Amino acid sequence: MDLDEKIIKAMEKIENSPVPLHPFELFGIEIGYGWYGLLLPIIKEIRLYNEKHPDSKIYINQIKEKWGRLEIYTSGSPEYIFKMILKAGYESEHICELCGARGKNTKINEWYMTLCDEHIKAKQKAKYDFNLEDQLYKDSLNIENYGWKEYKHEKDGISNE
Repeated sequence: MDLDEKIIKAMEKIENSPVPLHPFELFGIEIGYGWYGLLLPIIKEIRLYNEKHPDSKIYINQIKEKWGRLEIYTSGSPEYIFKMILKAGYESEHICELCGARGKNTKINEWYMTLCDEHIKAKQKAKYDFNLEDQLYKDSLNIENYGWKEYKHEKDGISNE
C-alpha cells in the first residue's frame, strides 16, 4: 500500500468514526521490521499491565520513526514501562530499522535514518527507486547464498526459478 492509499484510508476512518482517533488507530505501526525486536517486549508488557489494571489501561497513541529513532507514545505508563520505552528508543539508534543488524543514525537523501552499512549504500545509490534499492541490497549481501530464491506466480501455481 503506498502513502496516498494510507492517507485515503485514514481519512475514511476519520470521517466514519463517531469519536476522535489517535494516529496509531489510523496508521498502525510506522516502523521497519528491524525494530520489531525492540517493540514487541513493550507491547507484551503493556498487555500484561492492562490485564492486571483494567481500570487504568495504557493506550498506545503512536509508534513511529522520528529523526532515525523509535518513538512510542502512550496515554501514560508506569515508570518501568516508561523506562522500557526510553531504552528501546536509545537502542534503536544503533539498530538498522530495516533488517535489525547493527546500524548507525545517518542522514540519507535529506532524511535521518538508522541503517546498517549495506542499507546505507543501497539507499544512497538508488536515491528513491525502492525496487533498485532492494536489488542493490540483495546483491551486496550475495543473498542467494543464504537460501533466498526468487518466486514467480504463474496462473497454475507458484514455481521458483
